[in-house]
Amino acid sequence: MALEWLRRDNELKDHSLLGEEHFGAEAPSVIYEKRPVTDPQGKPVAGLYSAWIVLNNPKQYNSYTTEMVKAVIAGFQRASGDRSVVAVVFTAVGDKAFCTGGNTAEYSAYYSRRPNEYGEYMDLFNAMVDGILN
Repeated sequence: MALEWLRRDNELKDHSLLGEEHFGAEAPSVIYEKRPVTDPQGKPVAGLYSAWIVLNNPKQYNSYTTEMVKAVIAGFQRASGDRSVVAVVFTAVGDKAFCTGGNTAEYSAYYSRRPNEYGEYMDLFNAMVDGILN
């Protein structure tokens, strides 16, 4: 039995939850880029991209701030929901360190006397790890 009577919508829908608000170019930040996938001859493959999620805090060895954690979550979520992204590269700016972990300057200045706030930060951190692993 054919289903010609069933209305069909052939346009792709945008399911992204987040825009550009979490990404930036000035440190500390996370850079999100889509780069074309290339074939063995170096020619771009039409419609296929890799997503580059780049930690950008080289003066502090790419330690992540709270805002950067949110941007990493947003970056992996964006890449996961983008039909044209076939791979993700998670990297960092500079030549000294990929990432030294959480930003201790932010910890001492903000979280040291706010244990409940630190608990909320840890919820974000766990969401970031889940986003990377998923």
